[in-house]
Amino acid sequence: MKVRLDSIDLDVSIQCRATIDTGIVNEHAERMTEGDKFPPIVLFGNAKRSWIGDGRHRVMAARQVGLHQIDADLRPGGRIDALKHGLHANGVHGLRRSDADKHRCVEIALREFPKLSSRAIAEMCGVDHEMVDGLRPHPLAENANATRTTKDGRQYPAHRELTLVEEQLTRALTRVRALRGSQAEA
Repeated sequence: MKVRLDSIDLDVSIQCRATIDTGIVNEHAERMTEGDKFPPIVLFGNAKRSWIGDGRHRVMAARQVGLHQIDADLRPGGRIDALKHGLHANGVHGLRRSDADKHRCVEIALREFPKLSSRAIAEMCGVDHEMVDGLRPHPLAENANATRTTKDGRQYPAHRELTLVEEQLTRALTRVRALRGSQAEA
């Protein structure tokens, strides 16, 4: 189906690429003017307003050459559905994701779905759960009541592995407290 370009919300808060590759946009634009056909972009919403799940470079190229419509796979849903789709897009097709792209996906997912487990976010983003653990903000783990939700809805206490430096600091603090306690008794 054809969708009007002005109905597509290019919400940058769910832009899963670290940067837009202007070389790719220019190449797509040139190919569009030559009449090349591209796969439909993936949108979530309706004909009046939709969010892009996959195909941002193609949309930007179409706008660059002055097109008013683009082929699209318009699916029911909204911003969150587009985000969930976009987090995993290009994992196996199109312009491959860079490490910076993968990091951006994880950072967005952690911001948008903070209660999801690292494994659920990793699956959503098409990355390893260790990458998610490495990028997850630390303050949540310090909250003894914090929980994580698995992809099937189960909840469990949030925790994370301490780094070697954190382990050493914890041991050092324990020794200092023990020394202070023994000095107070003397």
